[in-house]
Amino acid sequence: MAASLVWFYLFAIVSLILFLLVPREEILNLLPFGLVGGFVVALILQYFAVNVFRWWEFNYAWIEIFNTPLWVSLSWIPPVIIFAYFWSITNSIWGKLIYVFSFALITTIAEYISVLIGYRKYLNWNVYLTLVLAFVIHFLLGSYLEFVDKKLIK
Repeated sequence: MAASLVWFYLFAIVSLILFLLVPREEILNLLPFGLVGGFVVALILQYFAVNVFRWWEFNYAWIEIFNTPLWVSLSWIPPVIIFAYFWSITNSIWGKLIYVFSFALITTIAEYISVLIGYRKYLNWNVYLTLVLAFVIHFLLGSYLEFVDKKLIK
């Protein structure tokens, strides 16, 4: 895997977006959720997708862990915090499903751009499966926020 800072730049960009959208106190409050729901989930997913199932591979990394750029998994922390912070903007079930689908679609677009520009390569995978996987993950994150830890969000 060739060395590149592209995934670090991704982390920096999504972190900047996080600091522009979410108040600092809320970032600190939601950081544990971001670490588990973002970093840990992404690290586990990447491990199985890259090493076990061979769904995709990465062409560039600066620091890699389990054949995956470390910054890819770290880059999931800010979006998960943003997702949690804005989770309560709607109370209806349809609003929540639209919110989950919107995040899944944005995730899919970002992931597919990395494929198109050559930083990631689909092996036994495609963009439609990415959308389904993103929807399931965001649905589970939202379900956790809705039913398990309501005090986490304000």
